Amino acid sequence: MTILNCFAWLKETKDIEKTLFIYFCFIILMKIDFHVHTNFSDGLNSVRDVLKQAVKIGLNGMMISDHDTVESSRFARKIIKSIDKEFLVIPGVEISTPNGDILAIDVDEAFTGTPQEIIEKIHEVGGLAVAAHPFGGYWPRPFVVDFDDYDFDAIEVLNGGVGRIGNEKAIKFAKEKNLPGTAGSDAHIASSIGSCFTTIENAQSVEDIKKAIKSGRVRIETRIPELRVLLKDNV
Repeated sequence: MTILNCFAWLKETKDIEKTLFIYFCFIILMKIDFHVHTNFSDGLNSVRDVLKQAVKIGLNGMMISDHDTVESSRFARKIIKSIDKEFLVIPGVEISTPNGDILAIDVDEAFTGTPQEIIEKIHEVGGLAVAAHPFGGYWPRPFVVDFDDYDFDAIEVLNGGVGRIGNEKAIKFAKEKNLPGTAGSDAHIASSIGSCFTTIENAQSVEDIKKAIKSGRVRIETRIPELRVLLKDNV
């Protein structure tokens, strides 16, 4: 049943239990993987295969975040309707810097400059800047050292490519900095998509999603057993 069909059905039904079921299943919860790579950068699979896999496993949205290119994200938005008419592709990119990677949400350009300049450019176009896997990489002077010098909107606190220790540090760091967290698989092969994802309530557009992230109205989730234990202990 599609969302539009649900709305039509809701107008006619008087069954409260069925109404609540439809409401919570189709209107409230949106599962999004904010960190996915394709063969436009260092991923193995094509954009089409990545989208098909995301739909297959039950995600409602995804941000293709290839390294320093938005071409895959643009292509995904162009073809998604031929795969699933309701699936939401969020514009985005993972921008590389000497201090760490930045997930740019709702951005259609791979900005360059210093990390703070990049963050400011992201904000100028209405996007969100997320510190990607802050404890899952090797940089000369990572963001976490001078974190207060950067105007990040959120921190990626759960990353499918980072082990338990790095993710646990990220969760605690986000709490210390009083910033919301996001989760993404960091998938480089299609089968890893959705290993970590973000659940957002009452979101039906990219604007809704950004507002939810900024206000911390998100829930991070994972299908990885050892990270499930981590969430149970820390969230």
